[in-house]
Amino acid sequence: MTTNTPADATNTLADATDAPADATDATDATDAEGHMSVRALRVTAGIGLGVLLLAFLLTVGIIVDGAVGHGDDHVAPSAIEASMWSLGLSGAAGLGAAAIPRGAIPRRVRAGAVVAQYGLMFAGPIVALIG
Repeated sequence: MTTNTPADATNTLADATDAPADATDATDATDAEGHMSVRALRVTAGIGLGVLLLAFLLTVGIIVDGAVGHGDDHVAPSAIEASMWSLGLSGAAGLGAAAIPRGAIPRRVRAGAVVAQYGLMFAGPIVALIG
């Protein structure tokens, strides 16, 4: 039979409170270098997919307003196509960033996909306004 000495109890407590050896197991929003964790990137991409719906509705509103409006204020067909492609690619980038398994792509690629998602999402309504 073994007995736990105070030294053994201290070592067990220290082992239980140590930080995880693998940075991908951490549940913090940032890693040691200050970068967003994979979980935080996935949540950000998911939020972006929700905001993408609002950007789509805004873009369609701009296009319809230009079509219904009086005078020559319509949105050019090429601008409509570019803005819709921008929103579609934004959704694909966000879905990829949110759904691809943790080990399949590096964190930097996932972060780039989230940045591309938001950039393309904001570009859609802007292109429709400019067109």
